Amino acid sequence: MNIGFHHEIMNHRIEYSFTLPIQAIFYQKWDVESIDNLKVDTSIIDRIAKLLDVRYDRHLIEDNYWKETNNVEVFHGKDVNDFLFFDLVIDPYDQCNMVFFGVGLDRKYEKQILDLMLELYYKSGGPCSDLTIDYFNKSLHHVVLSEDFYFYKSKIYEGRKLIHHFS
Repeated sequence: MNIGFHHEIMNHRIEYSFTLPIQAIFYQKWDVESIDNLKVDTSIIDRIAKLLDVRYDRHLIEDNYWKETNNVEVFHGKDVNDFLFFDLVIDPYDQCNMVFFGVGLDRKYEKQILDLMLELYYKSGGPCSDLTIDYFNKSLHHVVLSEDFYFYKSKIYEGRKLIHHFS
């Protein structure tokens, strides 16, 4: 994850972070020997881009030091300062790490984006049970909301819990 970029752009902007199973957007599991053969399913990501009327550029970045590959999706809006930052970190020891950042977004899109990300979760059938929504609002209050899928699969919004809130 590009932490430096994350902190640089979060000021005075809304930021969303979704953590979902890695299998949600990859057709096959992590294979160190066949990294070039990974196939990315971008259909739902494309729908998010269409919803927000933005375009995106795809970059594949390999970090040999951490033995990870970051598949970074950058969505550019009409304003150069309005874009989404989609950072997928593949860790061979933890296949449940996917982070989605939305920067400069209108809050009215939150539910639609969450619905699409939930679709990724159900599509994956992965081992992760929790979805965390992490965003910074305009007053820079950090709010983390969590869903426990084991208990709230059928009533996902009723299961929302505030984990912590600080400024």
